[in-house]
Amino acid sequence: MWQAVHLIVVRLNEWIASVQAESVDAAIRGLSLTADLSQSSDVMEDIAEALVQDGTDIERKLLSKALQETLYYQVGFDPSISYDEFKTRFARHLDTQAASSLIKRFLRLYFFHRVWLETGESFRSLARSSSEFEKYIDDVEQVCDRTVASVWKSFEKTNRSLDSDTAAELVQKIEERLRGD
Repeated sequence: MWQAVHLIVVRLNEWIASVQAESVDAAIRGLSLTADLSQSSDVMEDIAEALVQDGTDIERKLLSKALQETLYYQVGFDPSISYDEFKTRFARHLDTQAASSLIKRFLRLYFFHRVWLETGESFRSLARSSSEFEKYIDDVEQVCDRTVASVWKSFEKTNRSLDSDTAAELVQKIEERLRGD
């Protein structure tokens, strides 16, 4: 199931590199979007859908959701953001933050959603109140955040490029740690 994730990590990394080397417009053209983003009602969804092409139906939905949320974190939580405003904010963010921060956020969000999909109903039945349920959500999120941060830190120490093999290894290690293997 993690196979599609590593492909998105590589695709996202390449897309970010294209934005940094050229421009947001050039990187968007490279995605071969069917939608005209200047007329789009949901820029983040259109970009996410163009980047997410692999996986089962549920996997594509989880990947797209995590990627859309990642983009919203980067440019602000404005669901009606125009493409021009997106370009400005996204480019500004990449000028001040490393591409790795965007990829780590994507991995954190993806694994949180994936773990929650597998465990959420169990926590819901255990919770005796809405505040206890919210605590479970926060706990799962913290575990995912710490796991991704730890595995990413180890990855950075290797000074390896983020190609398909290293992305697959990275995602596999995150999954193994989350499963307790």
